[in-house]
Amino acid sequence: ACDFIVSTDSGPYHIAVALKKPTLCWFNFENETALHQEPWLLCLINPNKFQFMQALIYLGFLND
Repeated sequence: ACDFIVSTDSGPYHIAVALKKPTLCWFNFENETALHQEPWLLCLINPNKFQFMQALIYLGFLND
């Protein structure tokens, strides 16, 4: 019932990808088996705060 999701590699992350919800996933390390390649998904690997905020803006979660 959400418009978008910000998550780590978890069940809700994979469900959101399957439901085609705009998704930002934060990984602490690269995990090839968990990285999906979808247009509504952006995966970040250990981002700094600027990269995280830019990703939210890019996906339309925040107004720039």
